[in-house]
Parts: sequence; C-alpha cells; structure tokens
Amino acid sequence: MLYFIDAAMAQHYFWADMVAGQDNPYHDVVASAYKNLDRAIGRLVLGAGPDVVTFVMSECGAGPLRFGVDLNRWLGQQGLLHTVRGPLGGLRQAIEDRVLPVARRIVPPAVKTALTRSSLASRSWASSSGLRLAVDWSRTKVFSRGKEGNLFVNLAGRDPQGIVQRGDEFEELLGRVSDAIHKLADPNSGVPVVTSVARPAQLYSGPAAV
Repeated sequence: MLYFIDAAMAQHYFWADMVAGQDNPYHDVVASAYKNLDRAIGRLVLGAGPDVVTFVMSECGAGPLRFGVDLNRWLGQQGLLHTVRGPLGGLRQAIEDRVLPVARRIVPPAVKTALTRSSLASRSWASSSGLRLAVDWSRTKVFSRGKEGNLFVNLAGRDPQGIVQRGDEFEELLGRVSDAIHKLADPNSGVPVVTSVARPAQLYSGPAAV
C-alpha cells in the first residue's frame, strides 16, 4: 500500500493560486501534482502486471478554504476546555497565538527542518497539528487535536488525566456537545457551519474501534 501526499499538499496550499488565473506563476501546481500522480500510478500498475488488481482512492476531497473554526477556543467558550491560569500559562498562550504563526511564515524551510529533527520539543514547536494549548486537564472534558474536526473526550480510565466517567456522564456530555455544535453559525451570515455530527460507533466497527 502506498500513500501519495502530493495532491493533498498541492490543494491545501495552492488552491487560491489555481483559481487566480494564468497570470499567477503557481496556477498549474495542482494540475501538475495530479499529472505526476497519474504517471506514478501508471508505473505501479505496469510493474504489478496484468494479474494484480489495483485500487486507487482519495483520502479526502478538497475545495477553497475561506473561513475556519478554532474548535478548542470554541470548547473553551462552552466551558468544556480550560487552560492553565497564571503568568506561565498566559505567556505560553500568547506565544502560541501571536509569535508562532509569524515565526512559521518567516523562518526559512531549512531551519524548520532542522528544528523538526532536533528534539521532541522542537518537533512540537514546528508542527502545525496537535493540541498546543496549556490545558488544565483537571477541568477539561472535551478537546480537539489537529485540524480535522475530531473532538475527543477526556475519559477516565483511558486518558492519563481523564475526568469524564463512562455511562450517564459520558452520554450526557456527547449529547450536549452535539446540540451545541449544531448551533454553531457563521457570525456574518447566521448560516450553520456544521451539517452533521457522528460518533465513532456510527462510522467504524471492528476490534480496533474504541
């Protein structure tokens, strides 16, 4: 099994260039990525031979990204996620919110690569995914990691500092989160931004499902 990341990265970072028109020097990056993927898949199929069945599937769709939702900030507004109070927590949050986004834009790629490979702490600093808040886990019930829209319950007995108990408390919490997120709307238009909410059991099955 192979996973090609080319299309995903091209679409994430060059979609605006693609729709900007022929005058943009990067307008053909997305199309070029797909052409190269076609060539690579063709070579794989040819090398596998006529008796091998090849499956090609997309990991996700793509489209223009005009707005976004900071889920952890929203969870904080709902009283479900709490950050560490005090000077250190505030300083860390200020760095996360204001300094790192600027640093990621101006630091040369070679420096980012070196930082990424240097240590666990540096990898966390250089990464744009994961949970980077100074979280107070003793009071946090729900959190988000990454940018994919997944919400996680800080579950007792599973997570290192879990506080939510299985059973009635867990079910009540999921219902509360589902109701609240369905009400999340674009502040400019009032249009709901979430069309559906699903629990893992509704999407997955098997021994690895939790």
